[in-house]
Amino acid sequence: MVDDEGTATCPACHGPINWRNKMSIRERGRTFMVDVTKGGKRKRIACTTREEAESVNGKLSTAVVAIMEPQGWALREAVEQCRGAVWSGKGGERSAVRNSEAALAFFGESVRLDDITTDWVDAWIARLKQIGNSNGTVNRKLAALSKVMSYAHRRGKVKARPHFERQLESEGRLRYLTQEEEVRSLATLSQWGKDDHAEAFCVLVDTGLRPSELWRLEGRDCNFENGTMAIWQTKNKHPRSVP
Repeated sequence: MVDDEGTATCPACHGPINWRNKMSIRERGRTFMVDVTKGGKRKRIACTTREEAESVNGKLSTAVVAIMEPQGWALREAVEQCRGAVWSGKGGERSAVRNSEAALAFFGESVRLDDITTDWVDAWIARLKQIGNSNGTVNRKLAALSKVMSYAHRRGKVKARPHFERQLESEGRLRYLTQEEEVRSLATLSQWGKDDHAEAFCVLVDTGLRPSELWRLEGRDCNFENGTMAIWQTKNKHPRSVP
């Protein structure tokens, strides 16, 4: 058994041991002594047979290995693995990575996934709200960490996932640009010399495309005979046609 300070409990004498321990077996009369040295102090565990002594010694060795070579992932490693396998090349990659970095900043890069408890996640939620994050922003950050945990759990790199308490979000409201706002925006982009941005702005306003859909648009997707554009990669996975 290993506690929070990285100290194992001896399975025979129930005393603390750590990776600095040196263990040996020696015969003494009719008993076999297992010596455990820690911090310059030696403890002896008496066994009646060599087999028993070797069993105790093996358990101690296993406990030491468990400390020296943790089986699970650290948070940074898990984030990088998830990024390469799940987020890479996707439209939301940048957002997902940014939200996962928020988790790294709070929990620490080297924390083991098994150490991230539900209580600790709740503390993170409280902290995010304290610094002014909206419920929607909190949920996006929770979703990134939840995805990392799920990815690691399916690969046996974390024993259990903590619970992520999703926050209640408002439905929001529709907002349309007025003609005056559209003219002002185009004038500003023109003043800045952002002609490409101004053209993209016009297309987005006139068609209602999402920016990610516009960036992926190709010439072959535009049918000038019937005046439509084919959008193949959409947020809800259903292609659609846009006038």
